Amino acid sequence: MTKDSEIPSDEGLLFFTKAIHGGLVFSSDLAEKIAELLFEAHYGKEELARQRPLLVTDRDTYWNWNREGKINGRAELFISIEKYNGRVTDFGGYVRFHPHPSVVPILQQHFENLKGKKSDGDK
Repeated sequence: MTKDSEIPSDEGLLFFTKAIHGGLVFSSDLAEKIAELLFEAHYGKEELARQRPLLVTDRDTYWNWNREGKINGRAELFISIEKYNGRVTDFGGYVRFHPHPSVVPILQQHFENLKGKKSDGDK
């Protein structure tokens, strides 16, 4: 029989995994499999196929996909997965639109007006 203090905690196991492998999600291959499962579950096989190849980027403490806008088409999916514990911190798909040329000046003026206003945090 072991004492409770001898049983590793979840945090202790994560620390050990990080020390030995570099984290729970220690390789881009493993992270890509997780991302593909999530993309397929939420967006379907056809959309996942359209998104391939996933553009994997090592961001030191997490893995990141398709955040650079380098895929043609409607919009790219994105996900960020922490290396240490496998937590998904960002997930979704971009929606890009191209406004009709007649409204571009109105949008530009609106954004200029927003830049000139101070937020409550700036006061």
